[in-house]
Amino acid sequence: MAGLVGILAIGAIVRFADGFPIRLGAGRASYEAAKNDGGMTTNVKRQDIHADNLVVLGGASTDAPVSLLLWGDSHAMAIASAVDALCQERGIAGRAAVHVGAPPIQGYVKPGAETPSKDHLLYCDAVLAYVQRHRVRDVILASYWHGHSAFGSPKSKADMENALVATVESLVRAGARPWILLQIPQQPFNVPRVLATVAISGADLAGRCATPGPDDGIFRRSDRTFLERLTAAGAGLLDPRPNFLDPTGRHYVVSIDGVPLYYDSNHLTATGARLMILPLLRSTIDSASPAGTKP
Repeated sequence: MAGLVGILAIGAIVRFADGFPIRLGAGRASYEAAKNDGGMTTNVKRQDIHADNLVVLGGASTDAPVSLLLWGDSHAMAIASAVDALCQERGIAGRAAVHVGAPPIQGYVKPGAETPSKDHLLYCDAVLAYVQRHRVRDVILASYWHGHSAFGSPKSKADMENALVATVESLVRAGARPWILLQIPQQPFNVPRVLATVAISGADLAGRCATPGPDDGIFRRSDRTFLERLTAAGAGLLDPRPNFLDPTGRHYVVSIDGVPLYYDSNHLTATGARLMILPLLRSTIDSASPAGTKP
């Protein structure tokens, strides 16, 4: 009986201690909300592209000409809510050709491989044919650039550079304006999980967040020559990182008003994409030529 009383007393403290239940509830709610706010999950297959059966973005009629295409891997899927919102605001038809693990790079060779995957080559060819067939005006390329470029030899990285430039050139020849979304800040921890912990403990999170560094947004290096090659080929560069900076400019934020921006360490939630990426798209993708748009 005494043991039961002790347990009940501890429960009362946990439930009614000043401030604790609020932090606990906020932490759990934050974590659960982020887990359920991952955005798009549909993998578009090559046969879907040939059949013009891509994911629809925007509120325009499905018969309307496609003006904007989102192309990429899971990082493109994570920002689809922002692209969808942009299409809805402008009353244009958008589509998404997205697949987990498939970077929007024609001729991409995975680290350790000798030649490009035949399936990936055919997938990229199908996307480029779609762009040309539908005369798509704007194509946003989004990917886990750091992940795809993190491994392999200098030769494989040079091959990736050349392949991405070639992809931009192919899109330009197809009549499109390519826009490359540079890498969003990657955090060194699972954001919603740590936010839930911090909500309980009250610990300072700023010192654990990713910080700005010498990073070109693709290869984690300070040399920006490659970005100049991309813009010379006709690409516009969309740099989301300034939007993530805290007011001091010392670290990248992971939440706004308690709302997680990520659902893990490097993918944005659908809400996070609308908060952080949509303003960038609004201010950049307009009637101007993308060439020369600097990060």
